[in-house]
Amino acid sequence: MKTFTTAFSAALIAGAAQADPTVGITKSMPQVTVQTESGPQVIGRVQDPSNEITGQWARTSRQCPEFCIQAMSPAPDVSTIGGLELLEMLQDPGSVVVDSRTPDWFQGGTIPGAINFASGPRCGSIDFERTSDLPSVVVLSAWPNAILMSEV
Repeated sequence: MKTFTTAFSAALIAGAAQADPTVGITKSMPQVTVQTESGPQVIGRVQDPSNEITGQWARTSRQCPEFCIQAMSPAPDVSTIGGLELLEMLQDPGSVVVDSRTPDWFQGGTIPGAINFASGPRCGSIDFERTSDLPSVVVLSAWPNAILMSEV
């Protein structure tokens, strides 16, 4: 019975934390729910204010090339957007989000509702014609400490 009470108390505490997050995305946005083909996905922040990044995600220096600094605006007709704009677009069923990370990085940290089109040598040579007026977002680079998103 003690185990059940402890587990039940922990569940109540966790439920209370979920209902009123102390670490929100913004002051007025505690979390965002995105509708995906596999059902709703919640985007939120870790609720432990003392949490620290460890392991491979904590590295601050990586070899360049491959992990080089990139331009904020990749092309003249491409508008760079921030995280809040991306969250708005993820909630808009009329938007398309393309994540250009390699498949292994995409699988390791998928953006809910995004489709994967890996970048690489062929990306610069792809010629496409826009077939709709739907807004599209391409995530050009996404590391935990640096995300560059552009609206096409």
